[in-house]
Amino acid sequence: MVKVGGLKSRRAAKKPFLSEKNRIARLKWAREHLNWTFDDWKKVLWSDESKFLLRKRGSRLVRRPVGKRYDPKYTQKTVKHDKYVMIWGCFSSDGVGKLHRIHGIMNARVYRVILIYKMIPSSIQLFGGSPWIFQHDNDPKHTSMIVRAYLQRKGVNVLTWPAQSPDLNPIENLWSELDNRLADRQCNNEEDLFNVLKEGWEQLDHNYLEKLIKSMPNRCREVIKAKGRHTKY
Repeated sequence: MVKVGGLKSRRAAKKPFLSEKNRIARLKWAREHLNWTFDDWKKVLWSDESKFLLRKRGSRLVRRPVGKRYDPKYTQKTVKHDKYVMIWGCFSSDGVGKLHRIHGIMNARVYRVILIYKMIPSSIQLFGGSPWIFQHDNDPKHTSMIVRAYLQRKGVNVLTWPAQSPDLNPIENLWSELDNRLADRQCNNEEDLFNVLKEGWEQLDHNYLEKLIKSMPNRCREVIKAKGRHTKY
């Protein structure tokens, strides 16, 4: 790394663009939820969509003899345009919900079907008859009229959510954890990949899920400390 002015050059962290309006909304949300207890956060069903590649990208460490840098046994295979699957999932501190593979482009109607056949059954599985709150972000599909009408008709209490705030959603960490646990996956096609993801998803332990939920007060504090800007999460 080249030093300029005594500082090393480093890769910039990738974070969503925050407008001043977004920043203020994040700060307001964090202050409003700062005093929520673990019991409060336990009532939330967190959800999101994510893309997983057939082969996990990233550097791989190997132990190799001198002069064997390009031996196939010690190289990491790459594909320029790798195949992938898009999945939807949800979880709470008590466990993971039903994982769903998204085929093609997801629009509001497709998302409503996911809510009907995956989200609602997951909420019953995880909360039974206890009160609960549904979390999803402000993607236009999530906030569409047909989705809002369905959630209202079902009496689902939806958590207000500030735009551009993946660092406030612990499921983002869950996706990364799942990807890392399956880093050595050997999948031949998208169907194999989804099956591997589903198996790994169902094996995520409750202690880790609980740890993510317990991080919520600190996430709020970090947003407040950053005056609404992005945090380390």
